[in-house]
Amino acid sequence: MNVLQQPLLLEIDRLTVAFDGSAGSNPAVDNVSLHLEENQVLALVGESGCGKSTLAGAVLGLLPRGGRPVQGTVLYREENVWAMNPARLRALRRRHLALVGANGLDSLDPLYSVGNQLREALAQQGNRLKAAARARALTLLEQVGLSPAEELLGKYPHQLSGGQRQRLLIALALAGTPRLLIADEPTNALDVTVQAGVVQLLRQLRQERRMSMLLISHDLASVAALAERVAVMYGGRILEQGSAEEMFYRPLHPYTKGLLAAAPRRAAPAGARLQPIPGQPGERPAPGDSCCFALRCPCCMNICLRRRPEETVAGPAHQVACWLTELG
Repeated sequence: MNVLQQPLLLEIDRLTVAFDGSAGSNPAVDNVSLHLEENQVLALVGESGCGKSTLAGAVLGLLPRGGRPVQGTVLYREENVWAMNPARLRALRRRHLALVGANGLDSLDPLYSVGNQLREALAQQGNRLKAAARARALTLLEQVGLSPAEELLGKYPHQLSGGQRQRLLIALALAGTPRLLIADEPTNALDVTVQAGVVQLLRQLRQERRMSMLLISHDLASVAALAERVAVMYGGRILEQGSAEEMFYRPLHPYTKGLLAAAPRRAAPAGARLQPIPGQPGERPAPGDSCCFALRCPCCMNICLRRRPEETVAGPAHQVACWLTELG
């Protein structure tokens, strides 16, 4: 058992999420257990389509139509998110749970100015006086590095750069007093310089506000810069989790090793080739008791196709679900 030094802010226990009409197929989230402590950053990494965003939606109580948890619990400060009445859940999302999406053009309303969108978010927090809301909106824009703030209030999303839209999404998320910020691919589709600025902003805000963060990303550089703990997800399952140091320097699961080998490295010699993971992203066996990564794994054994490996303890706060580790 892990000895936790701080109280748990978020605890996900054996969560399975399925969608209507998907009977007989693999669930989008499959028996996932994770925890997040106060003032901690947990990164959830994996290829597109592995279930990361579905898991984030389950934490917020916001799944796409047809999605539902069929097993397990999501506890925020020991309250079951999926057992809350709608009013309590809305209040929690307004004040203490916040989401930063991946694409400002999709997440922002193109018909409303920056000022109107901020005022609407602030009204949900009780800031209904026009002068007070305006002053607070200007403060939020300045806090996320958007200036001149006065000029930006009258602009529309299409008039902002990708980096500015991403910073605006962060400002909207901070309109309340979030204790947990879920950042879902916050640096997606941004150039390297802008990515670095967004990562630095998230790090600074996290330290200033002492908030926890669930970072969802396939950008390992951002994960290395922000996260204390990392969980690796594939086919709806967590294959390995532990400290960022363990994940980057002592990975055990073949999939974790494959992700690291496929990532560009600054120190790589000129002409060095990336090492892609064989097969297609998301490819996995038919539903049943097997390792979800078996079809793409260079270390696949017969037992991998017959039985699902259980998560085993590989070190302090380091768990891995792989027969290679379990069989020694």
